[in-house]
Amino acid sequence: GMAGFAVRHPNGQIVHPYQWKASSDYQDQESTGGYYSVCIDNQFSKFAAKLVNLYITVIRYDKWDEYHKEIEDMNVGVENFTSTVKSVENNINHMLQHQHHVRSQENRDYNLLVDNKTYVN
Repeated sequence: GMAGFAVRHPNGQIVHPYQWKASSDYQDQESTGGYYSVCIDNQFSKFAAKLVNLYITVIRYDKWDEYHKEIEDMNVGVENFTSTVKSVENNINHMLQHQHHVRSQENRDYNLLVDNKTYVN
């Protein structure tokens, strides 16, 4: 399924213009904080429901440099540690996406079974 996506920065500027696609992402490297506005549009499929998963990840890169320096002071291989952390994060995100996908399929199948039962009865 496709939907329209747009993001507005807390200062009112549209930082991710409206796009009609199956998935979309937005990254902000220097945010000052505040309330972002996210628009998810389903106007072209008025009679079809859609399940939308919204993932928000926050990493403070300014703090990451301080953390990096602390690890170097402890004589730990930073490249190895960083790649391991990224690998774990990627694996967790992949597992979460798979779980959400399986749950949505389970809900769809359950609704189909209930509809078929109602029809037969």
